[in-house]
Amino acid sequence: KQWYQRRVRGLVLMYVSMGGYPSNYETWLFIRQNWDYFYDRFGHTNAGFDILLESVVGQFYLESDISEVIKFFDNKSDLGSVERGVKKGLEAANHRKDWMSKHRANAGGWLKSNFGPSEPVKRAAASFL
Repeated sequence: KQWYQRRVRGLVLMYVSMGGYPSNYETWLFIRQNWDYFYDRFGHTNAGFDILLESVVGQFYLESDISEVIKFFDNKSDLGSVERGVKKGLEAANHRKDWMSKHRANAGGWLKSNFGPSEPVKRAAASFL
C-alpha cells in the first residue's frame, strides 16, 4: 500500500506542477470529467488528491470559473478527505479574484512598461488586461 501511495503522490505532484494558469483549467476539466474515477481511487485516502484540487482550483480568479467549481461540488454529498482541499482552493481563488479586481489594470500596464514586448510578457499582460 505504501508504494501505491508514493506513486499516487508522484502523480499528484506532476499534475500540481502542470496546474498553473492556463493549463489549470484543462486539468480541472480532466478532473471534473473523470471525477468518479479519481474520487473512487483517491478521495478516501491521504494520497494528495486534496492538494491537487487545492492547487488547481486555487489558480482560478474569474467569477465564472469559481462559480463552476462551487456548482460542481454542491452536487457532491460526501467529499471525504478532499473537502479541505476544495475549501482552501476556493478561498485562494476568491483572494485572487479580489486582487485582480483591484489591481488588474495597474499590473498589466506595469508588465508592459517594464518588460517590453517579449512573448511571455505579452501573454502574462494579456491575462491582466
